[in-house]
Amino acid sequence: EEELFARAQAAASAGACVLFVRNTVDDACAAYRRLRDAPGVTGARLLHARFALCDRLTVEDEILRRFGKEGTAEERAGQILVGTQVLEQSLDIDRDLVCSDLALIDQLVQRAGRGHRHARTDGAGDSLRPEGWREPLCLVLSPRPDDGCGPDWLKASLPGSAAVYTHHGRMWATARLLAKKPLLRLPEDARAFIEAVYGPDARWP
Repeated sequence: EEELFARAQAAASAGACVLFVRNTVDDACAAYRRLRDAPGVTGARLLHARFALCDRLTVEDEILRRFGKEGTAEERAGQILVGTQVLEQSLDIDRDLVCSDLALIDQLVQRAGRGHRHARTDGAGDSLRPEGWREPLCLVLSPRPDDGCGPDWLKASLPGSAAVYTHHGRMWATARLLAKKPLLRLPEDARAFIEAVYGPDARWP
């Protein structure tokens, strides 16, 4: 967890725009409080399902303006958006780096799809993304998916995630898949990755 926070902060300090997805509202709020005043972070936003509808719509409008297709490099630089599963779908946002707690593979595919969602180039075709962040990257916080892990494999390090995602076998299968195949091509690989976790041949301890 410390490494994930450090890498998110370092990316923002380098001018990247970061999405940080936690699996529980409490974890998202704690991450937001930690990152909003971190050195190099020019701004932070928080979005989760406990917002009153009127407040949520206001925040969503701001997020789409700043981080949607029309958002400028200046508006995005050093910004971190922290939230929960509400950020996986419907919002057409684009980030230079995606950080996430371990989730089921189909949800991770959705989260990863928020990275480099739009082409950001100038008239000559050169990238407008900050140097060092021109290839899509999604960092996933996960315990090691060892064969001999015990029943508390997930709960010991991510207790909130263990409560939200109760099928810990599929979570383990997701972590194991990502450890073995860290390169995911979207949309070409999406079906194969999902089958590896949900298909009839999926296995876990």
